Amino acid sequence: MRSTNSQLLANLRCSVILLLQAVLCLSLWSQTIPATLEWKSITNGVIFSSPVIDKSGVVYVGSNDNNLTALNSDGSIKWTFTTGNWVDSSPALSKDENTVYVGSWDNYLYAVNSMDGSLAWSFETSSYVTSSPAVDLNGRVYFGSMDSIFYALESNGSVAWEYFVGQPVFSSPAIGENGTLYFGDENGTLHALNSDGTVKWTYEVEDVADTNKSILSSPALDTLGNIYFGSGNGFCYSLSDDGGSASLNWKYETGDRVDSSPVLGINEEVIFVSRDGYMRSLPIFSATTENLPNWEVFTGDVFYSSPVVDENGRIYVIGYTGGGENH
Repeated sequence: MRSTNSQLLANLRCSVILLLQAVLCLSLWSQTIPATLEWKSITNGVIFSSPVIDKSGVVYVGSNDNNLTALNSDGSIKWTFTTGNWVDSSPALSKDENTVYVGSWDNYLYAVNSMDGSLAWSFETSSYVTSSPAVDLNGRVYFGSMDSIFYALESNGSVAWEYFVGQPVFSSPAIGENGTLYFGDENGTLHALNSDGTVKWTYEVEDVADTNKSILSSPALDTLGNIYFGSGNGFCYSLSDDGGSASLNWKYETGDRVDSSPVLGINEEVIFVSRDGYMRSLPIFSATTENLPNWEVFTGDVFYSSPVVDENGRIYVIGYTGGGENH
């Protein structure tokens, strides 16, 4: 039987979504920022994953039509690779961009040749893979599965090591500068693993009545070694990696689940979005319920995707209804 989170994802499936929609909206400073639609590509299933773009402008994206699709910079289809089920996992590129890695609900992680979409290799887990893979500088691929195992694979698909989490893993790993791997599980525990698969530390968030404290998103890391993530219990967290343990810097309560990955802004801030329809900027160094956020904006939409920040500090995020916001 699927978990509560799996049922939620299944219930949210819809027929068609447009990729790379143009956005017209109101900014935080009441400026209207015009946007021009350059192209659109229609899939046969909803897109929950985030696209990745290589240096030549090719866009790789998964969809619930079971496909990983490569789109040229003009929107034309370069190739399509078909898996056995939905592709909610966001693709990841190897350092040389010759290989695209992606997980599927058919229990496999796939390595696909980026030039022609042919299969390089596949790796079977015991349950579906919605965790997006992360690739380190040595080409090792890391990802979690709903079989409660976190995997490290070499670039040829062989197993480097496996770590038994004990809970399903939706969360995508983040890799620290020293090679530490950070990811969350469905029971609300953030795991920090050394690059050899040994446990560095774990941190479990608190139970909150009438909530599921699962950690579904990928943590964000700053240059000081702090870790930022959200939980289904409605809190945003900042932890410090102290080596053999983690210490809580701060936590901030929102009005609903925080399932999207946070992103660092340009003003010593971290940006969170949550299902209560708010986008919030929290100061990196201190944030409590009493210390109100730098700012918050109510958009009126539910967020599953994560925001991105451009070099000018403008923030972009797509709501579930398909509307976009830029601030």
